[in-house]
Amino acid sequence: MNDIFLRYPGGLERAVTFSYDDSNLTNMKLADIFNRYKAKCTFNLNSGFFTNEDVAGKYTYMKKSDVKELFKGTEHEAAIHGYTHPFFDLLPDGLTAYEIIKDRETLEDMFGKPVKGMAFPNGPVTADAQYSEKITQLLKNCGICYARTTLKANNFRLPDDWYRLRTTCHHNSPELMSTARLFAETDIDRIPRLFYVWGHSFEFERNGNWNVMEELLKYLSGFDNIWYATNMEIYNYVRAYNSLQFDVKGTMAYNPSCVSVYVTRKGKTKEIKPGETAFLNDE
Repeated sequence: MNDIFLRYPGGLERAVTFSYDDSNLTNMKLADIFNRYKAKCTFNLNSGFFTNEDVAGKYTYMKKSDVKELFKGTEHEAAIHGYTHPFFDLLPDGLTAYEIIKDRETLEDMFGKPVKGMAFPNGPVTADAQYSEKITQLLKNCGICYARTTLKANNFRLPDDWYRLRTTCHHNSPELMSTARLFAETDIDRIPRLFYVWGHSFEFERNGNWNVMEELLKYLSGFDNIWYATNMEIYNYVRAYNSLQFDVKGTMAYNPSCVSVYVTRKGKTKEIKPGETAFLNDE
């Protein structure tokens, strides 16, 4: 079994995902940039900050109509970020649950589908082990599948804790492009790579550096071996991979999920279709 490794859809070895926080109107411009380069983003929204539809002239936060326009005809993901962006560790459990559920409910009513991803408002959660266990259980009880922090992974590995998601880097990192080159251009031995960038769209406007995202996406678009995915797409795919049922020798696998899963064994990549048992030692 130690020679079987996950591959992304199509047998790809690399995946890129973006996660951007808050409900600022600058999300619209950021989405336009992603759309031009056919990249996908998870937008973590505070629906309690949406501007009323009757407001005219300049405004800072998106209206519901803006949000719907942002996602119209795209494959971006809407995720929650706390209804009013509170510090979860300073709230009673009941209010934390309300912030999560109210945000979910508002976004689900808007889009007509489940919203089960999240980024922690105000960054990472406390390192206290007792609180970490408590908030994880609360998130699960509220139907959340994953929760992103602002902590750095310092590698390109897939997450080992979906309720403590770490990122590769912020877009303002001085090492952004060198990290991207390391991700895209160096050889992969066995383990697939994930390049995970996060930030806030208003930072580009405030710092006058929209070119940072333009440069990054222009560079990444030069490769045809990268899977561009939302946070939830990656979660769902890894979950499907983890559901594979192997024989004791690791020579065959049954896929009980509803999506094709790709694995590599001894340098050979194999697609395992839904409901299929695949023999992994085929020559």
